Amino acid sequence: MTQNFAALDPVTLGPQLELRDGGMLLTYDTTGTTVARHARANQGVATGQHFWECVVYGDQALVADTAVVGLVLAGTANTTAPGVSASTVGYRPGDGTCWQGGAVVATVATAPLRTVIGVALNLAAPTRTLTVYVNRLAVHTFTLAAGQTWYPAHTVCGAVAYGHFMFVNYGFRLFETASPAGFRQGVYTTSQPFSTMRVASEDWITPHDAAEPNIPYAGHVRNPDQFGIEKGVTFWPWGQSGSSFSFGELEIQDDGTYEALALKQPRGARVLLKIVDRDDPTAAPVSIGGAIFVQANESGPDAMRIRLRDPLEQLDVGLRRRYYLPYVIDGSANRLMPISLGACRNIEPILIDAPRRTYGMHDGPLTQIVAIRDKGDKLDPLAAPPDWSVTSDRRGVELQTEAQGKVSADVSSSGAATIVGAPNIDAVAGFGTMATNVSGMPDQWFTIAAGMFHATASHVATGGGRLSVQTTGIIPASILVSWDVRFRNVPSQRLWVPIRKGCYYRMTYRISSSYWPTTVGFGQCAAGWRIRGAGESGDAGGTTTHLIAGEYTIDFRASCDGTLAWYGYGNIDPANNGGSTGPWFVEIDDVVCLLKSADTPDRLSGFGHFIAALTNWTPLTISAGCSVAYGTVTSSDYPAGLGVMVMTIAAGAAKVAQDSYQVAGSAMLAGRSYRVALRLDGSTSNARVNIVARNTATSAMTTLTTLSASTLEATVVVGADSWLVLEGFTADAAVGTAKVSLVRCFDVTDQLAESSTTAPLSGISLAEYCRHVIEDRAGLSAGSWVASDAAAIDTATGYVFGVHVRETITGRGLLSAPLDTYTAALTTDNLDRIRIARLIAPEAEPDGAIVWEINQLNAPERPEVTLDEAPGLTCRAGARRNWTLHTDSDFVTDFDPITGIDAASRTRFKRVSQFIVSSAKPLADLYAAARNRDPIDFLSDLQIHAQTELDRVVSMYSKPRGFWRVVAYYDGTPPLVRPGVVVRVTWPRPGLETGLKLLVSRARHVATAQMVDMTLWGLRSNR
Repeated sequence: MTQNFAALDPVTLGPQLELRDGGMLLTYDTTGTTVARHARANQGVATGQHFWECVVYGDQALVADTAVVGLVLAGTANTTAPGVSASTVGYRPGDGTCWQGGAVVATVATAPLRTVIGVALNLAAPTRTLTVYVNRLAVHTFTLAAGQTWYPAHTVCGAVAYGHFMFVNYGFRLFETASPAGFRQGVYTTSQPFSTMRVASEDWITPHDAAEPNIPYAGHVRNPDQFGIEKGVTFWPWGQSGSSFSFGELEIQDDGTYEALALKQPRGARVLLKIVDRDDPTAAPVSIGGAIFVQANESGPDAMRIRLRDPLEQLDVGLRRRYYLPYVIDGSANRLMPISLGACRNIEPILIDAPRRTYGMHDGPLTQIVAIRDKGDKLDPLAAPPDWSVTSDRRGVELQTEAQGKVSADVSSSGAATIVGAPNIDAVAGFGTMATNVSGMPDQWFTIAAGMFHATASHVATGGGRLSVQTTGIIPASILVSWDVRFRNVPSQRLWVPIRKGCYYRMTYRISSSYWPTTVGFGQCAAGWRIRGAGESGDAGGTTTHLIAGEYTIDFRASCDGTLAWYGYGNIDPANNGGSTGPWFVEIDDVVCLLKSADTPDRLSGFGHFIAALTNWTPLTISAGCSVAYGTVTSSDYPAGLGVMVMTIAAGAAKVAQDSYQVAGSAMLAGRSYRVALRLDGSTSNARVNIVARNTATSAMTTLTTLSASTLEATVVVGADSWLVLEGFTADAAVGTAKVSLVRCFDVTDQLAESSTTAPLSGISLAEYCRHVIEDRAGLSAGSWVASDAAAIDTATGYVFGVHVRETITGRGLLSAPLDTYTAALTTDNLDRIRIARLIAPEAEPDGAIVWEINQLNAPERPEVTLDEAPGLTCRAGARRNWTLHTDSDFVTDFDPITGIDAASRTRFKRVSQFIVSSAKPLADLYAAARNRDPIDFLSDLQIHAQTELDRVVSMYSKPRGFWRVVAYYDGTPPLVRPGVVVRVTWPRPGLETGLKLLVSRARHVATAQMVDMTLWGLRSNR
């Protein structure tokens, strides 16, 4: 059914308002206007659930009373703002006020300029609501009156004409954010569904026990003997690739019953074609295929001719796409966002913000960015400052400096997310900033708010670096009890970690022990985080509900400049308590905060797994003499206010290891890469400390780095399962003291792979690609295609690939893009489902794969064969496609492979495929010309995959191949013959005497004749 999306209505437009871009853009043409007017959608809705979006932009500040988003009724005057008139509602993004019926009912978060506002209208009984979303978070829900038809309404104004614009998307384009579950993607009406019409070649009625019993079919088909369904596929060795479908025109006798076909012309309607056994008219019909209605024309005074088309035509409609919003730079505004699915090499990003040097590369979050290049020269994301950083929506990057020439990138939207945003100079070299206060870890805690009733919060008075929250007394069932504590550093009196508004953070911590009676429920949590602005008492952020001992992680975005305040608090739920005796307590230690400056708040990744972070130490004396024994560095208390482990190293031979200590909890897995950080603070000049990876108690220790008083950062690849060990010694024979104030260890295997120049991108599999295109982008159901076809090909091949699209494309075009890489093509089956046929050597298929045995009894005419000359066959293929090509002038002039670009790399970037593979498999003399043909360009991202597919196809042509023409007949149920299946033909003629398995490449089914006319492909002879 056609979806007719709403737009802003010029007929009911309020004064001084102006519409542009087909009713999607709203502005005003008069200086000094007010919100006392509105533009409404040209469609009202009274039922259902609908979602739409809008965004305000311009060159003036967005203040109170400059924009409104909401609903009005049909009779609302266009000189009023939504929310001012009776029953109407409106949200004002400038000041966050929510209006309903002329009064402010709430004040919520504002939506600054260029902030996407989502609106979800729920008119499903029993409660009718309108919910406003800002940056994907619901900020307010209005309750609406029942029995009304509502019109989405908007307005903008300002001190200067055209100072603000509001872009409104009712669904013409894909949305920036996902709608709530169950909501329609837009505001639209649909074409009226066409009622089912049933017609047959003879009068027939469904059996009484059928799914639809006793349904009559009128015998009005005039040309059943001439009507047939033909399906075919071709593969690239045959000179082309693709699918073919044809249908005879269906002529029906029309006594006025089918007049609606000519009047409504329901193009795109589904037509199901079935056959019934004429010897058993009560039998259930068997589907033989489907088609798409194209056109119905009168062919005589009482006849109508119906034209049908390929059922894949449902994929020939241009996909709804996401566009860049109107406020990006000229040339990119309202331009299609590119699609980058799987491993996409050397794509050319789209510049969307010149001042900030922002480039877009995909219409959704990317998972990997392996390389950004300027004039072919790779930029460094780990430079100081970084050459590029990921945008907050993960759709592109921002460059640190102006590009000198053509920008290109290697990206992927498949696989696990490994993108790391702009790194900072820190103790783990870009894998998240150690924001711990340099003066040491906190050692004392104090109470901010005591308990409300019969409860107290206590702290460890002697220091110890651990927060202990405890309650005492009996909690009556009628009282809600809470407490709140935070910590400070001594003696500076400062809170722990400074934070910046808009930045993203990950915090890890450990609950060492806690106890809560099982009869107590919690309205919130026992430990979590809050963000406090300077001088503020209010909080912003969230909480975590973990109570048991263990290590935990919280991701959050700072909503204000301030400091991070840890607190422990709990709400005792009277409904679940009933009176219970304390104390209840929670102890928290090992708090670490990492800065992640550019990523999305809902899917942070790339920090590295947090495996060791010791902050509480016991003073240690390392004895003289080399020793392979080791003690364990634990989290026991350290002296108040010190925050370091003091290692007193006895006198001994210079540069000889004195002793070693295992870092508790530092299990390291074989084959993984780890980033370790060690800080010495106030150590004697002769002190040395090594960080060592050890896999057995007696094994020789592998030293990473030796240092004096400073900070060490090092990366190690662990050869066997290991743990971290600290090793202390002196540079001379004198006693030394080492003060270790920081040890951190992170698993950075994925991050290192991402930054490597040779790291493979995560390609996409055929099954996942098809599912994404068919279901997510084309909007068809999971039942509209046979996913097992693609899954079976993936199992057989393991290939991965990528597709990058910048222009308008249909679903079929996007779906067909990678099929040559698998030597495959699209088709459909008898149930009208999308199928994938693949060129295979049919003679190698097992007998169980044969769908029809054909012989002289059911194929009386002599099969004929013509040679397959394979005009498209080639022995060369490309891999790792370049989605944009470079010319000589696009590169830097430096040919040095380290500082510039070597000649071999330049050659790879100048051709369609970076790598060309060749097959040396033997060929029949008939196909010798294939040795000299141009390569076919596969989308395989890996050379081995292109090599494997090329060898597979070339090997099939080691013997002459042919196309066999066979006409076969059947009785009763028709065989399930379609392109891509295998049949066996046994016939008393040369080449077929003992039977030959052949692949169906074309099949024309004439149901009334119970005949299938086929073109089959396989060996020229079984001899």
